[in-house]
Amino acid sequence: MLVLNISGLLSDRGIERQHLFLQKLGIGRTTATNLLHNGFTFINILHLSKICYALNCSPAELFTWIDSPNYPLSEGHSLQKLTKKNKAPIATRIRSLNADQLDKLNAYLEEIEMK
Repeated sequence: MLVLNISGLLSDRGIERQHLFLQKLGIGRTTATNLLHNGFTFINILHLSKICYALNCSPAELFTWIDSPNYPLSEGHSLQKLTKKNKAPIATRIRSLNADQLDKLNAYLEEIEMK
């Protein structure tokens, strides 16, 4: 089943005050709560546009596919790309790195920023 995973993406980006982040984008408090907790039946495309613009991400990065017996995915299905591998948020993972690992990560980031 396809679910909106804005909260997970914001966590990955190290954004702790998620409601405030969404409200600063012009998204109302109730709508922000619904977006963060999947309490909605439709999604306003303008809200998605604002979120994608602010996070420099694609709409696909806002969604996650959760396996469901009602919607089994065949091997190679395009939605497989949206399944998550149960990893901790990246900010949490970075905080657990030692100094040598942080130096390597920093070097890698500098390398990809130059591309």
